[in-house]
Amino acid sequence: MRVYVIYLSLMCVLFGLSAGVLFFVALGQVLRLRLQRAAVYLGLTVLSCVVAAGFYFFRRLLSRDPADEIPPMPEKKASKNLIGILISGRGSNMRAILDRISAGDLDARAALVISNEPKAAGLLLARERGVPTLVIDHRDSLTREEHDRKMADALGARGVRLVCLAGYMRLLSPWFIERFEGRVLNIHPSLLPSFPGRDAQRQAIEAGVKISGCTVHFVDDRVDSGPIVLQEAVPVLDDDDPDTLAARILEKEHDLYCRAIALHFYGRLRVAGRRVLGTNPRVD
Repeated sequence: MRVYVIYLSLMCVLFGLSAGVLFFVALGQVLRLRLQRAAVYLGLTVLSCVVAAGFYFFRRLLSRDPADEIPPMPEKKASKNLIGILISGRGSNMRAILDRISAGDLDARAALVISNEPKAAGLLLARERGVPTLVIDHRDSLTREEHDRKMADALGARGVRLVCLAGYMRLLSPWFIERFEGRVLNIHPSLLPSFPGRDAQRQAIEAGVKISGCTVHFVDDRVDSGPIVLQEAVPVLDDDDPDTLAARILEKEHDLYCRAIALHFYGRLRVAGRRVLGTNPRVD
């Protein structure tokens, strides 16, 4: 193929030069008033130009890269659904959210991850995924509201539209809840209102329930008491201990939390008293 391209290139140059020479010869004949000869040379000039153009066309045809015909993929626009994630530890649910976003399964973008614990393992995880992080140590503030105002300022500066708690181990102040009213979600490893607070899996086993699970809820100023958005049931097996039950519930948490975030940004959710409407049909 390369030999043909070189041959066609040479022929294109040759006939191009011939056309140039014939044109000047024809011009000389015109100046000498030899119009008949001039017409012949002009005809040969046009013919040479046509042949040169033909060789050039076939050369381009043979040397064209098929990849050039594939239009470039349009750049993916960054989602305007900005979320801020609050953590205190490893951030398992945060990882699930970031993975869904990265895979294109959740139309959202993590604008900021805030931890109240400087050594939280989730900070490194977020940084590895290119998400901005910030440590706001609650011990540096005199009151809960002072600490929450610092977080709110950072979240507001990033344009955050939804705040997601992912293992954040502090109560939020009434001021923060009002500042982000209807825009703070949390997930808890039980079927609320049963077993709120810490050690929910141990509470479930000790209570002898046959069904436990997880709950995504809006956050208020009390412990795990906000309006319920979504729930997923998980059976309690005879040989379960708090760790095995927690591991099975955690698998459900990852999917449930992302579904709730999607519902929020779809504009589906409406709070009517203690009820959250608009959660059906299921959004995957």
